[in-house]
Amino acid sequence: MEKILRGILKYKANAQGNFLVRWANKAEKLPVKPPILFVSCIDSRILPTHFCQTSPGDMFILRNAGNVLPRANYSEGEPTQLSCEVVALEITCNRSKVEHVVICGHSDCQALYAAYKHYTEEEETSAPLKRVSEIIHGWCRTHGVEASLNKVQDTSNRTSKGAAFKFNIGSTPQEVFIDPKNEMALLDKLSQVNVLQQLEHLSSYRSISKRVDSGQLSVHGMWYDVSEDKIYWFSRQRKGFIEICADTIEEIIASCKRTVRPEEEQGDLGFKKPESVGTAIE
Repeated sequence: MEKILRGILKYKANAQGNFLVRWANKAEKLPVKPPILFVSCIDSRILPTHFCQTSPGDMFILRNAGNVLPRANYSEGEPTQLSCEVVALEITCNRSKVEHVVICGHSDCQALYAAYKHYTEEEETSAPLKRVSEIIHGWCRTHGVEASLNKVQDTSNRTSKGAAFKFNIGSTPQEVFIDPKNEMALLDKLSQVNVLQQLEHLSSYRSISKRVDSGQLSVHGMWYDVSEDKIYWFSRQRKGFIEICADTIEEIIASCKRTVRPEEEQGDLGFKKPESVGTAIE
């Protein structure tokens, strides 16, 4: 805590003035609507504002265990589970109309390791461990981590045979090759699969899918290698992750440009209103 508290004093002495000058007038006149929602893990080594070199106001940041988003559920009587992630999507994608959503996974993800270990251990021996496993199991089911685990179960067979994964990102199925040279650890393969699985979950929301299909919203995958301090971008053209570097930056930037279309009506995020209130938001 001492490091944090002394850091506040350092900030007040060296940087606070610039922040106040930048926002003093803007905050009173205009709402802050960053064009990007960045979803990342809570891992303390993952600092999006650091490796993206962004400033306050540049992007919304949503952090949780495993950089996950629950899938929309339009089934009768089973509405999408209320969670901070769904509320964040409502605020950023439906109301603030962000132009880009980035889901960033990382190597050595302990949240995914806990999930993988839970689903591969044959039995639990102690009550505390069982209780923790129940929590992890619930998290996996409600946030779609099970889907990533299911996809990665036969990763070794897929990579050795050169087979591709399939993800429904937007309205077009996407073919993806994860670690085609079979050089990565299984957990890191799972982490990359999980990034793309969450993009699929993101596309399951009707209002978001409509904006993606109309060209108003772009969704992207990113992956951070902690040990190598390298950042990778999911390339649809190359059907896999490529390192963000001087040789690839222009290609990546070009792939991010949107086709702007007329504004559509706000859609729903997978909820059904009670019958006494009205019909589902469409």
